[in-house]
Amino acid sequence: MKKTLSAFLFLILAFTFVNIFTLTTETVSAQADIDEDVVVYMLGRDDCGFCKKQHEWLQEEDIRYEYLNIVTDEEAAQLFAAIAEKHDATKATPMTIIGERIIVGWNSPLTTGESIKAAIHVPPEEGPP
Repeated sequence: MKKTLSAFLFLILAFTFVNIFTLTTETVSAQADIDEDVVVYMLGRDDCGFCKKQHEWLQEEDIRYEYLNIVTDEEAAQLFAAIAEKHDATKATPMTIIGERIIVGWNSPLTTGESIKAAIHVPPEEGPP
């Protein structure tokens, strides 16, 4: 029984870990300068500890962003639900939107932070010649 419970808990932890990282693409080294034309949106809640950590990191990195509170702003809540549905993503905060890219959750500067930087530096798709 104890082995079964341990195996079950291991599978739950492994599944959770995989889900967090499948919503982000491979981390790429970001350039030092932040593209001023890119708009970063962070949907979150004031009572979310991970939102607070991401907020602090964005300020430390001097990344401009717009914070949309999904609790106090009904339009932000509707946008949050629509984006989660469109991308078949978990409704977890923070949810960071950079162009068509979404990043759900916050882990650390070395993981989620690098994914945000990489998304900021993705060159826009070129139109037809």
